[in-house]
Amino acid sequence: MPTPYWNELSILLLNSDLQSRRRLRRPCPVPLPPDPVIRNLSSQANRAGLLPLLERHLLTCLALPAAPRPQKNRLAHLLAKTFPDYPVKSLITASWCCLPVLTCQDTAGSVTWLLLGRIPGEAGITFSGTPQPAISSMEAANAALSAVMQALPASPHRYPALFLQHPDDPPVTGGSLGLPLALGILLLDKEIEWPPGVFASGGMTADGIIQPVTDEEAKYKTVSTELQLLLFPETGLLETSPQDSRIVRCPTLADAILALDFLAVDADPQQIAHYRACLSRPALFLQEFATLPIALLSVPEGRRLLIRIQNERKHLFAQLVNCLKGCQNDPERADIIARLLSPDDVLQLSREKDDTALPALDWCIARIATANRRGDVADSSQWSRLARNIGRQLSSKKKVDCANHLFVTTRFNCYWFTPDPPEEFTTHLQKEEQIYQLDQCDNRLLGAMYGTLAQNYGFCGPQYRKKFVDCIAQAEQAFGRSHHDQKMRLFAYQIYSLLDCSQLQEAKTLLYHYLQLPEKSTPEQWIDQVVLLNNTPTEHTAFQIAVVCRLLTELVCNGQLSAHPAWHEQLASLLPAHLIHPWQLTAYNLGRLFLMLNKKKPAVSLLYRSVTACMDRAGTMLPMALLSLAQLSTIRTQADQALETSARVLQQIKNSEQLHPAHFAPLVTAPSPEQALKKVLDEPARFFPFSYR
Repeated sequence: MPTPYWNELSILLLNSDLQSRRRLRRPCPVPLPPDPVIRNLSSQANRAGLLPLLERHLLTCLALPAAPRPQKNRLAHLLAKTFPDYPVKSLITASWCCLPVLTCQDTAGSVTWLLLGRIPGEAGITFSGTPQPAISSMEAANAALSAVMQALPASPHRYPALFLQHPDDPPVTGGSLGLPLALGILLLDKEIEWPPGVFASGGMTADGIIQPVTDEEAKYKTVSTELQLLLFPETGLLETSPQDSRIVRCPTLADAILALDFLAVDADPQQIAHYRACLSRPALFLQEFATLPIALLSVPEGRRLLIRIQNERKHLFAQLVNCLKGCQNDPERADIIARLLSPDDVLQLSREKDDTALPALDWCIARIATANRRGDVADSSQWSRLARNIGRQLSSKKKVDCANHLFVTTRFNCYWFTPDPPEEFTTHLQKEEQIYQLDQCDNRLLGAMYGTLAQNYGFCGPQYRKKFVDCIAQAEQAFGRSHHDQKMRLFAYQIYSLLDCSQLQEAKTLLYHYLQLPEKSTPEQWIDQVVLLNNTPTEHTAFQIAVVCRLLTELVCNGQLSAHPAWHEQLASLLPAHLIHPWQLTAYNLGRLFLMLNKKKPAVSLLYRSVTACMDRAGTMLPMALLSLAQLSTIRTQADQALETSARVLQQIKNSEQLHPAHFAPLVTAPSPEQALKKVLDEPARFFPFSYR
């Protein structure tokens, strides 16, 4: 059946020559209609003298995203007729795009669309049909191709081109074709469509310098109503051009490419100007990185910037340290910055001058913190050794901070759960307590130490509940009003402790405070709130979602709440593509909830996502794969694969130099993987206490 688009075109061809011409001079937005419809349209267009325009319009269907091969085959006869210099087979398999070219006749601006193809062959561009571009535009096209050849890999291509013009139309003239054509070729190379609402006008030299063009204001007026971004030369006629923030001026082809790359990140031209400044100034980039889109680093300019920062690390060391500290609670950002300096780099920098030892220690502490967040004990350990080496002559405050992080590394992340804290930690804790008693000032570091000690008692089980509660109270007091934001994570610790003690109603009461909801909020409101929080996530958001999923699971398991598939689907939609802690536990608990509803397909998918994440990330997360594998082993169709995978996980746990062997001894010495998983099913809190399930 023909679409409304083709019906409208048929009516226009019968009734309005002007509207028909306007429609046919733009790229076709829908696939080809059936052949009888094409024959009818061709007959109507022929009577109106518009058959050449209709044929070019039909050919633009080649540029539609994912145009199927059968559709392209139906255009074979038109391709052969329009591009006689190329084999039809090459034309059918070519990549195509449509790009707008801003032109002027007298003082009136207009948009002339160009269908551009890309096929293997000797480098060159060929304009087919009539009218042919004027000599000035042909020269601009050749310059654009030369400029692009410097930016593209060595493999040459030919570019068949066709303007969507009637043979009687005046030809495209002037050098302003250069910039849009160069960008179109580059987009074709990436197999990306020309972005809607984007226009470009500028001359081009063979070495990529964008040249001024005339009639900027007329061209702007032509597209202003549908404009998203307009790329003009930097040396344009500023006194006559409109001061529209959607206009981005570019001195070179590389700058124009960068502007288009940024468009995929943010459509705001003012933001694009900010991104350009950040990527050209390493210190500014490091200062702003915590709020910049990470996608900026996927564009070529972003990748080059990271290399530049690494090469200039000696001069940018202080900025690198501050940047990493600012990203500690954002694992993806922290990893990007952390990779820029090796332990040897930091050791060498710490010895450069007297004032570099302290930032070097700060870097080590930040690396320990980020490794702890990933559960990467091996990485944390190498930075711990370096911190001890650098920190011998430094202030006790830094040593205290380091000792607090090392508690997490050597105990929690290794599954070594014992009530007595490390001696070094105890020594520093006592000193901080003495300082606190003397000055009675809010103390973030002491609050953090009490928080770590509370976690330790939480991991040791319900029998240490009183000590846990005492530490939470001491942490809250030490944080005081000055560090109120640090108290958020204490809610998570308390909820996990209550869940381990099966005090579900008390856990619900604390959840209201953790999510900042009114008393007696419903599960629907919990979920609505975490969805809202996830729209603008903070360092706490992933943990808030994990706590909600764990509490829902416990309530359903204990018969205090009925499972609801819509809730679980809504929560599952929040899972990111790559699961880091605690997202793997969110996937695990959601899988359990779906199993309780006997919805095995989503349950299996979520449980395997958790398994894959745990095995890929290894470290502290590796053993957590057993939680999901134990659930999968209860599903008849999944049991064999779950047992096979669990055997590999158990062997890796046994071979690990970081994981505490005594903790996992009952599992790795079990007669079979099946019996090991049964132990996990029977006693999950024994092997995965507190916040580890």
